[in-house]
This record gives sequence, structure tokens and C-alpha cells, in this order.
Amino acid sequence: MREDHTVAKTLLQHYISLDETQRPLLLSFLCGGRSSTNYNSSLFLTEELLCSKIYGLPEAARNVQIARLAKPDDIFALYDAEIITNPSASMATLYRVDRNERWLRWEFAASRYLRKDLGEAGAKLFWKQYLRDVVEPFLPTEIKTGKKKPRDMAQPPDLPPLNVLADLWRLLKNMDQPKIDMDRSSQSFSVTSKFLKLCQVLAPFEAEGEAFRGIVLVERDLTARILTTMLQLTNLDFLRIKFITSSGPNTDPEDTDNTRNSQIMEEFRNGTINLLVTTSIGEDLLDLSPATCVVRMDDLPLDLGEKPISEWETLLADAVFQEQRGSTSSLYLGIRLRPDLNPRSKIPGQSVEADYDNLLECYNALWQYFPGVRDEKQPLIETIALPRTLNLFQRITPGNAIKDLRHYCIPELTKVYPLSGSILRTGLACPSIMWRINDLLLSKELNALTFRNQINDSLLLQALTPNSALMEHNYQRLEFFGDSFLKHMSSIYVIVLDPEAQEEQLHLRRAGIVQNTTLQRAATTCGLPEYILSRAFASKHWTPPGYSNEARRQGQGTSQGAREAEAELPTTGGISPIHDGAGAAEDDDSDTDMEQLLVSELTGEGDRKNDRTAHWLAPKRVADVVESVTGAAYLSGGDELGLMACKAMGLPIPNVSRWSDFARKVTIPCPNEAYPIKQEHVDEIERTIGFKFSRPELLQLALTHKSATASHSETYERFEFLGDGVLDFLTVQYLYDKYQDLGPGKLTALKSSLVSLGPLSAICVESGLAKHLIYGSTDLGRRIEAFESALSVARGAAEERAKQSDEPSKEYWNGLSTPKELSDLVEAILGALLMSEDFNSRGARAMFDNVLKPFFDRYGRPDSTGEHPANALSVVFQKRKCEFFRNSIQENSIRGVKTFTRSVVVHDVVLVELDGPDAATTSFTTAQMALDALEGDPDFLSICDCAERIAERRQTAHANKYERRHMARMVEEQEVAEVDSLI
Repeated sequence: MREDHTVAKTLLQHYISLDETQRPLLLSFLCGGRSSTNYNSSLFLTEELLCSKIYGLPEAARNVQIARLAKPDDIFALYDAEIITNPSASMATLYRVDRNERWLRWEFAASRYLRKDLGEAGAKLFWKQYLRDVVEPFLPTEIKTGKKKPRDMAQPPDLPPLNVLADLWRLLKNMDQPKIDMDRSSQSFSVTSKFLKLCQVLAPFEAEGEAFRGIVLVERDLTARILTTMLQLTNLDFLRIKFITSSGPNTDPEDTDNTRNSQIMEEFRNGTINLLVTTSIGEDLLDLSPATCVVRMDDLPLDLGEKPISEWETLLADAVFQEQRGSTSSLYLGIRLRPDLNPRSKIPGQSVEADYDNLLECYNALWQYFPGVRDEKQPLIETIALPRTLNLFQRITPGNAIKDLRHYCIPELTKVYPLSGSILRTGLACPSIMWRINDLLLSKELNALTFRNQINDSLLLQALTPNSALMEHNYQRLEFFGDSFLKHMSSIYVIVLDPEAQEEQLHLRRAGIVQNTTLQRAATTCGLPEYILSRAFASKHWTPPGYSNEARRQGQGTSQGAREAEAELPTTGGISPIHDGAGAAEDDDSDTDMEQLLVSELTGEGDRKNDRTAHWLAPKRVADVVESVTGAAYLSGGDELGLMACKAMGLPIPNVSRWSDFARKVTIPCPNEAYPIKQEHVDEIERTIGFKFSRPELLQLALTHKSATASHSETYERFEFLGDGVLDFLTVQYLYDKYQDLGPGKLTALKSSLVSLGPLSAICVESGLAKHLIYGSTDLGRRIEAFESALSVARGAAEERAKQSDEPSKEYWNGLSTPKELSDLVEAILGALLMSEDFNSRGARAMFDNVLKPFFDRYGRPDSTGEHPANALSVVFQKRKCEFFRNSIQENSIRGVKTFTRSVVVHDVVLVELDGPDAATTSFTTAQMALDALEGDPDFLSICDCAERIAERRQTAHANKYERRHMARMVEEQEVAEVDSLI
């Protein structure tokens, strides 16, 4: 039975209270799974407890399992990365004795290693021991007393020159005795975080008293010797410490029989000493059974030995390796053993190692103080580099990551990292996961406090995420959608609450609601900016929520060297309180020249660069978030929820709380009875649009042009204003659903090409709605007839070109003189349908689906949208940074007939000039002729030297700026010199 079996648990609980002599002998049948040797070592605790016997297990395997019970668990301590500061003045003076490290190379390397591993105190202890063991015994007394100079004495063999030893002796004699100061706030703080963590681990074991037996495993013999001395100088008085190294505890070369090791181990067993410091080599020689804890301060050794490849595949399954270049070298996740490669092999792939003939040459070139290898035929370990930090929000394809990060390690120069790959990957992923969880909690808090949990959580999170956050999804598409809904809703609002206002006044009042300033002020009042997730995740600077490096430094203090090192580090911008001080990348905001909005829990003005408690946002970004939240609300609950969200965010739309209030408060206009519409016309229009009017009288107003009546209230102007909003909204909704992969920029360009003057006029003519327009101007009638004729010819030509090229027909209405009244008529009918259905969009949506959508499906593809020649012409000269390009138009009147002159001038040279009766047609044709001219004569652009002039101006400005700084520095130095001379 298994140890977690109900019977086994019952037996353990029942007999654990009995004396060993009273426990019965039981015969248990244990099921070890598919393998007869697959036993958990903790099962032997049951065997010992019940005085029973486990059968069916080989004796060798049994001994291995029992040995695991006796071996203490290793303790892996994690600590803060050390800030390597400059050495103290006394230590820096030592390096001047042998500046080129010709004679004391090993000593300086050992000192630097100890200083990095254990701190300044460790390096000083090393030099003091070096003075005692080497300098004092071998430096002649005559030199110490000053009776003779080093050059007058015979040079001893295998030692640095006597003059070097003499200088070193004088410096070390005057060096203060090292002290173990573990107070971070003290200026004499002299140890590393690694040593501090070791002391913190050992301190609780004082409660065990005489039962405590500890072993500390370090990487080098030198570390073991110095660490023992340092621990003896601490306030851990209960520790009785000795060290064992690979050369014996006192590094005596004559001690070859390990007698001292045996004596120390005997003292460890009987309690004379209770803490051993040894290396991993010494670990293999020790009996760890007396130990109650093992603290590992080194890395696990990697030894191929005679292990078969099958065992290595198991080891590499979740192992992490580190090359023995130092504690800061990269970490690598093992993939597989490569018996076909060795250090003399050519490395495959596109890594840095592949640029060399073999791996040894690469290591020798890139590895400072490369020690070489003993076995040049050992197989290599294929690994993949683990990043120091991980950002799960970045898109990296697995193929590229493996190709770029593949690495091959030499086992002899590689050590096993204490933590497994799964633990490291989990730890690397935690910052990204916690960052995203924090974002989700913030959006849910806003949803609960402001929107009564009615908005979809994922949509609201997306609406609060600007593009500067560098997430996969941001608010841009929702902002595009919400902007159209705000325009639609505000159009209805101003129409309902001001039934007498004309079209110009309606535009101004709608702009007052939807402009960025209004949206930003409303959002600030309701506290929305505090929830905007504008900061990008930067794993390098991430800290857990509630954790502050500043608070930690103030609480624990820092050494003087550390403070000096930190003072040289550049400061970053303000940290958003939203993420509790988590580091983040700087916003890439296009509105940096705008007035910034401070959203902070602090009050008053402060330094934006150094304020770490503030969240800086541009007003436009706040307004964009309002629009995106509005879009998320509509997608979550339609018109009602969209209106509720606008009210909750404080938009200026009083006197309306529900969508039905619009129909209740609206004043339905009356048509002019002098121009009654015939029923057959109403029926024909309803068949065209696919919907019946609930109030047919409104259709008469939607068809009446201002030239047919003297009263503005009897024309389609107000309906055209209302229809403009609903048409924009329905078109945006159509594009948003159809092109889910397009960004807001392309969606906006596509929308503008569909709802502009040309396509709407073409729709009006093709659908037959144009013939129902009521007007009283003969000039308007002629222009409509001319447009219909030209449109028919242009459509036929476009269809013929499409057949010849096997491509879909593109925008054939470009360049035509288009009457604006036709596009206004389409919008007016949409507005009349909206008001007829009490501002429910079902009527307008029916007309959109039956009249506009088929046209948009045919010509509204992103690849079929042609660019206006005027825009293409401007792009050509913008790329050349031309400052003397003009595309101007002039209106002329000759005998009451209006004409338009469009001219394209480059550096006072007229490229194209054309006269025409229509401004739009003339502009289109002139721009197209200019593009054709540039294509036929590419050398024409050589007259433009603006780019060179701009470069010269920048260079001159830079030189002048440098000269001004230089002159200011000279004046300052002169003033300081004058003051010094006076003093």
C-alpha cells in the first residue's frame, strides 16, 4: 500500500503513540508502480516506525533509499544582487604596488574575487593572512629595519621582487584590522548580501543548542578559509567553526594522509565543533549523516565521468547550467548531450561561436584568463540561453529564439545551477503575470465603482490600455469605435434639446461635447486617469507591488560606496502609482509638446523628472480613453449602456438618463404643405431602402432642399446633420466587424473614402434616390444632370479597365464635379429614419444594409481605395523635405462666371497650372498632371536642395550651441580663478 493510502495513514496514527516494544509486527504488501524499485524513500519511515520489513527491493537500492533519509536537505538561499562599488582608499593603494600585475597577479585576482564574493572585509582578511604567511617570513629583517635596501639583497626564488614585497609590507602593516560590520546604514559596512544572508540562515539554529550540526559548501578553498575567519568575527557566538579544503584544513602540503580531516570530522560528530566549511570536493569525502542542515553557497559541480548518455538525457531534462566565468555569467537551459561535437569541433548555426574554427578558439578569444581544458574529446552540451528577465508581452517566435540563443557548453568548464529550469522559468514569468493581474484588478475596480460591473471586463481592460503600454491589444480600435458612437449620440442630444438651432449651431454644440478638452476634464473629475494603464512593462525594473527600493534603502541604509555608485546612475521619470512603483519604460507619446496632465496622489507642483509618485498623461490620451471606454460600453450593452457610461464619466449631457428620453423630449418638425410628397414616391423610396417610415411626413422634409423653401426649418439641413452622425457610426461598426485585423489608421482612411462626397453622391445616383430630391434651383438641376452623365461614363470606363486587368473596379468617381446636395440627401434620409423610429437605429441600419453596404462591399476594400493625387504629390515633396513647394488654388470671376486656377510651384518654377470651372475637378486633374510630369522628368527634383540646407542649419546650430557652452565654461573658470587669487 502507498504511504498516502487510508490504511497506512490509520496505522501510522494508531501506533505512533505506542512504545516500540508494544508495536505489532505487520506484513505489508507495497505497490511500487510499474517498477519494482520505484519506492518513495519516506516509505522507510513507516518501516522504521512499525518495526516492519519491506520485501521485494534489492539490497543496493534499499541502502540508497535509506541513505536519502539520513542526508539532510540542502538550503538554497536567494539574496539581492550585489552593487559592486569602488574599493576603499587603503585597498586601492595596494594595487599601485604592482600596477601591471606582473608579480602579484594571482593575489590581486584572489582579492577581487573575495571582495566580490564576501565583501571588503574578506579582501582585507586575505591580505592580512598573506602578510602573515608570505611577506613576513620571507622579507629579510634588514629591509624591515631599514638597514639595507632591497636592491642590496639577494632575490629569493619563486617570489616577487624584494622591492615589491617591501612596499607591500609597509602598506599591509599600516592597514587597519578588518571588522565585520553588517549594518547597511554604517559607513564601514564591509560585507556582501551573500554573507549577510548566510548569517541570517545560521542565526535561527542557535535554538537547537548542542544538537546543531551545520555544513557550509563554498566554491573555492580560498573562500572556505576566509569565510571561516569572518564567521568567527561575527556575533554568532554559538558557532564553533573549522574548515576542510581539498588540501587539508591548514593547507599543509605534507599532510597527505588526511589525518587532520579525520580529526576534524571526529570533532564534528562529538560536538567539539558544530559548523564545517568545505568545498564541493570536500563534500564527496564527508559523511553528512551527523549534519542537521547543509547550506550551499557554491554551484553544483558538473562531472561527466563515465555516465552513459541515457543518464545524461535525464539530467538535462530540467537542468540549468552556468559557465565558470563568474557568478554573473549567463544561464543556459540544457537541451541534449552532443557526442558528435567536442571542443575542437566547428559549431553549427549562426551564433557567435560559429564564427570561429572551433569552440576552444572562441573561448580563448572571448574569455579573459581562459584556463583551457584537460579533455579535448569530451562531448558538448547543447543549451539555450535563459534571459535574465522575461517579458511575456513581447512577441518572439520560437524559431527565432532558439536560433539566436543556442549555445554549446564544455562540461569541464560548466557548473550546474542550484535552481531547476522549471523554477527559473516560473520565476521569470511571475513579473509579467503579476503585472497583468494588477491590470485586471484595476479594470475590475473601475468597472465596479463607476460602471456597476456592466461592461465586459476584457473590453474594459483593452479600453484602458494605450499603445504606449506595448500590449498585444490596446485601445486604438475601441477609440475609433467609441469616437463614432459619441458623435452619433451627441448629434441626437443637440437635435432633441435645441429644436430651433440651425446646422452651424448644431455643429458647434456637438463639438463642445465631443472635443478632447471636454472629455479630458470630465474624465479627470470622475477619477478615470488613475486607472489608465499607460506604462509599459519593463521586467528589468519590475518590483513586487508594495515593494519600494527607496523605502528599502531608507530602512536599511547603504554604504558610502554604494551611495556613490547609485548617485552616478541616471534617474528615470515618474513611476505610476497604479503599479505600485513597478519600473516601466517611458511613454512614447506623440503629444509631448502638449500641456501634460498630472494625476497624482500628491498635491502641488513638483519636478516631473524626479517625481516617482506621479503618473503623467497627455490630455489627448485621457480623451482617447474616454472614447475607447464608450466603445467598450456600447459593445457590451448597446445604446443604453453606451449612454450610461457617458453619464458615469461625467460628459455634459444633462436632462437625459435613458435612451428612451430622446424620443420623449424630441419635437417632431412639420413639413411644408405647399410641397406635398406623392405616395408613390414614398412607396418607391421605401422599397429602395427596404424599410417603412413610421412617420412618412418626415421623408418630405428629408427630400426638401433649401432652394425649394424660404424656411430653414422646412429643409433637410437638420436631418442631414443627424444622418451624418448615424452614417458615420454605422460605417464604423461595419468596418470594425469586417476588418478585425486593421488598425485605426487604415480604418479611418477607409471610412473617409467611403462616406466622403464622391461615393455618397454616386450611391445616391445609382440607387435612384437622386430623382426624388425637391429643389428650386435650375443651376442645381444642371449640375446634377452633368454629374449623372459623367458618372455613367466614368463607371463604364472603370468597368472596362477592370475587365482588361482582371482586377476589381476601383473608385471611378474621383475627379468628377460632384454636387454636395446628393450626399446630403443620403444623410438626410438616414436622419429622418432615425427620428421616425424614436432614435432606434433599426430603420437607418436597414437602409445601410440595403443601399450602402452593397456599394461598400464592392468598393470598400482596403486594397481598392485609391489615394488622391494631391495627397500623393504632397508625400513626394515631404520626403525630400522641400520648403518651397506650393499647391495653391485661386478663385476667379469673369462676367459672373466662376473659374478656378490651380497651380503647382516648386522653388518658383511652375510645374503645372490649370484653369477649370470646378474646384474639386481642377485640383484632382492638376495633381495628376504634376505626378505624371515628375514621372516623365525625374531630374526636375534636382532643383530642390532643401535637405542639404536643413542639414547645414542643424550643423551650424549644433556648433553654435557647443561654442556657447564652451564660452560659458571659460567665463566660469575665469571667475573661479579670480576668486581663488583673492583668497
